[in-house]
Amino acid sequence: MALWDSTSINNQRLAKVFNHVWTQKAIPMVVKKNGLVKALLGGQEANHTSGLPKFERSDIITGNKHEITLLGKLPTIGFVANGSAEVGTYSLSYANDYLGAATFDLAHANYKHPITSSELNQIRGNDLKGMKFMSTVQDMLMAAFEKALGQGVNSNTAPADNAIGGWQYAIDTSNSYGGINRAAAGNEDYRGVVVASGGTLTADNLQEALVGAKVNGGDPSIGVCSQTVYRRVNSLIEPYQTVEYDAEWGRMGSRFVEYAGVKFLLDSYAPSGVLGLLDPTSWLFIMNDVAPTQGIIYHPSLEAGYILPVEAFVQFICKAPGHNAKITGIV
Repeated sequence: MALWDSTSINNQRLAKVFNHVWTQKAIPMVVKKNGLVKALLGGQEANHTSGLPKFERSDIITGNKHEITLLGKLPTIGFVANGSAEVGTYSLSYANDYLGAATFDLAHANYKHPITSSELNQIRGNDLKGMKFMSTVQDMLMAAFEKALGQGVNSNTAPADNAIGGWQYAIDTSNSYGGINRAAAGNEDYRGVVVASGGTLTADNLQEALVGAKVNGGDPSIGVCSQTVYRRVNSLIEPYQTVEYDAEWGRMGSRFVEYAGVKFLLDSYAPSGVLGLLDPTSWLFIMNDVAPTQGIIYHPSLEAGYILPVEAFVQFICKAPGHNAKITGIV
C-alpha cells in the first residue's frame, strides 16, 4: 500500500518509514557534524543492530526519568597487618560523599511540521515522491536536532523535562545537580573544578584547572572553545604545539589544536568567555526508546489540513562533575 491510498494517508506505513530512517540516521549525523557531541558519546557500537543506535557512552531507556549514581571522592583503601582484625579497625559508618543518588528528567524535544499543499501533493503522488518528501523533512529535522543538542550541551542550564543540561551547569560549585545541593557542606566532592581567569587566560589557569580535575580522578581530553576563547588558547599554546592531521576529526570539519593531551575544539555553540575542559568518560547521553512519530494527523486550521508531529526524549548527564573543569572570565 502506498503512502497515500487516494482517500487518506497511510499513517502506519509513513510512520514506519520515517521512524526507521530517523532512528538509524539522526544521532549518527549529529555525531558526524558536532565535535563535542562526538567526543562525549564515543564510538558507535557496530554490533548493535536493533532499535536506536548505541554509542560507547549512551544509554537507551524506557520512561522519562533516569536515576544514576554520581561519583564524589574516592574511598581510601586500607591495608591490614597480619594478626590484626580486619573489621574492628575501621568505622562501619557509610560515607555519603563517595556516591550520591541523582535523578534527572529527560528533555522532551518536540516539533510539529505543518504540511503545505505542495508537500501534500508529493505524498499523494507515487512512492518515490513520498519518500523524497520524507527525506527532505528528515534532513531538515536532523540539522535542527544537531543545533538543539549542540546548544543544549553547551548551555548553563540545569537538566530538566524542557531543557538539555549543559556542561557549564554541571561543572559548578554551588548549584544543585540531580537533586544534590553542591553548595551544602559535605557535598564538596560533587563540585566541578572552577578557575577564574581574571580576564587573561594564562598557562597557570590551564594547569590549575587540568590538575584540579586530575586530582579528583578525572582526565580532561576535550577543551570546548568559542571563537574568542579558541584564539586565546591558540595564542597561548602556539609555542608548544605540534601540528598534526587527524583524519577522523578532519572529516567532521572541526578545528582544533592540541596541548597536554587535550584537544581544544572550536565549537560554534560554545559560550563566550568560558573554556570547558571535559573528561568524556564522565558523561552519558540518555535516549528514550520511543518512536519519533506516530504519523501525520489532521489539523483543519492549517493550509493543507495536516501536521507531522515528531518528538524525542534525550538528556546529557555528567556522572562525575569533579572530573571536569572550566575557566571563566576570559576576554
